[in-house]
Amino acid sequence: MRIYGTAVLAWGGTGVTGREAEDVSRDLADVVAGFGFRAPAYARAWRARTRLDAWARDLVRDARAGELDPAEGTALHTFARGAGRDLPVRVAAVDLLNFLRPTVAVSWLGTFAAMALAEHPDEAARLTGDGADAHLRAFADEVRRTSPFVPALTGIATTDFRTQQHWVREGDRIVLDVPGTNTHPGAWPWASEFRPSRFLEEQPGEYRFVPQGGGSLEGHRCPGEGVTTALLVVTLRHLARTGFTLTAGPVRTDRIPTLPRQLRISAVAPGGLRPLVPFP
Repeated sequence: MRIYGTAVLAWGGTGVTGREAEDVSRDLADVVAGFGFRAPAYARAWRARTRLDAWARDLVRDARAGELDPAEGTALHTFARGAGRDLPVRVAAVDLLNFLRPTVAVSWLGTFAAMALAEHPDEAARLTGDGADAHLRAFADEVRRTSPFVPALTGIATTDFRTQQHWVREGDRIVLDVPGTNTHPGAWPWASEFRPSRFLEEQPGEYRFVPQGGGSLEGHRCPGEGVTTALLVVTLRHLARTGFTLTAGPVRTDRIPTLPRQLRISAVAPGGLRPLVPFP
């Protein structure tokens, strides 16, 4: 969370560093952690969002007033002085947060990537040798396929339709089983096994691989999917070159988004990976 947060704050041109960057990163993470869960996580998320809204509005105002000078091409410059310069401050601030918050959310998948690498240390050589780029991308996609980051997506039907043997009426609530779709044995060979090589052999269709929604990017698929994968590739490239011990507890599937109950990375040093150690 802290690493992804401080990185995106710098990348976004906010100029926030040090303790303030860590505090903002924590607030961004709290919003993500509370989006699908009841109190107290929801209450923390609500308070964090209130602080972030005020903070982002101040950034936009300061940049427009010339008190901040974000680099051209950064998110803050775009929303304050670039294409978004005519947006109301409130709207520009929301757009800025919509750039920062999803990047921090990728740290949840980064955690699952570290766990997967610790569980499959033999993959590290493929992620650092010749042709590593393709293997890194494949490993990242397999992490997204097998990680229950968002166990379900829901929506309301806007029209009547029939699918398979089921009638859906306008107004019905639809629940998409994301992990079930990504690991369905009828759609995936060796569905329950962690096999990054599957993504070297083929790229699955838009409705079979749905870690961030199904269909095209113009529909209900997350437009940040490419950025998510790129961030995971960078994370995996670093981890594969680093020796570490990862200690983790069981993954909590009683909340959205999911995470291990406990996780610790230690003994970071150049060298080979050590196997994952479960918490006692």
